[in-house]
Amino acid sequence: MPFCATYFLYCHPEELSSTYLEAIDTPAGYLVSSGNGMIFTDAVITETANWHRQTELAGEMAGDSGLALSYFAVGNTWGVSLNYTGKQLSTAYDYDNPKMQEKITGTLIEIETELINAFPTKIDSDELDAMLGGLLSGVISVDDVFNYLLLAIGASPDWIRWSWYEAVAENLDIDPDLEDRVAPLGNAEI
Repeated sequence: MPFCATYFLYCHPEELSSTYLEAIDTPAGYLVSSGNGMIFTDAVITETANWHRQTELAGEMAGDSGLALSYFAVGNTWGVSLNYTGKQLSTAYDYDNPKMQEKITGTLIEIETELINAFPTKIDSDELDAMLGGLLSGVISVDDVFNYLLLAIGASPDWIRWSWYEAVAENLDIDPDLEDRVAPLGNAEI
């Protein structure tokens, strides 16, 4: 099952919601409060593994003043995208196609630089550099890198449980006391 989610900072939930509802013909998504920000996941984007649409939508939702860090994974392919102050940096990699490494290294360095500049006291540049090197060589998983980044910039430690579209309603069945953290959008149900 594809994984496709975005973590937003410096964005108002109402603005994220209205931008999403205006941009999608048949909306079905969730915004979930997580630490200092919001996690967003969409049913159709996840189901179809539409990485391009996820990054495009994240940019629209973040606007010129928000930060959106998106993560995509399906099989041996992963992608990461950063939208910050109106600028979008996006890249993807397939472990079955090592020629892609040459193409993505520059963009990963740009994403790393932007994040370190935005969070100089929260992200250790040496640690992130080592993690990205390990990611490209296949020693470190993209899950570990993304987990490090989200925790460093303020997501709650349980962010992953709210990042799978299908799991949000299941999580609320298990722990209904957390319902106040979840905003269903469009056709999504709690």
